[in-house]
Amino acid sequence: MTHNGTRTDGRKPNLRPSRVLLLSAVAAAWIGAMIEAEGSVTISPLSSRHLLRISVVNSDPEIISVLLRHIGTGSVSTKHGANKLCYVWSVQRQREVQEIARQCQQYSMKLQKVGV
Repeated sequence: MTHNGTRTDGRKPNLRPSRVLLLSAVAAAWIGAMIEAEGSVTISPLSSRHLLRISVVNSDPEIISVLLRHIGTGSVSTKHGANKLCYVWSVQRQREVQEIARQCQQYSMKLQKVGV
């Protein structure tokens, strides 16, 4: 990115603000614990930058629904696990990943590695 905010690769920068809601201490603790127990924080190298992604997989759709309602953003998909349907909540927009990590990192070692 150059000094005036344009990207050197010709693509437009994503300047939308984060849609992550402000979490209560209880919600941040629950979400951090869910990410620690049932989720993952992955780093995908893409050219010169690394993209972070947070995801939680569970067979109970209500758990995924609570995540989505409390955080206010993310996508939900399904996949087939061992003999059952699983639901996947994920966030990969970098501002939102960093905001979730900032609010929940004291409750998840996985999020502490994001380094915000």
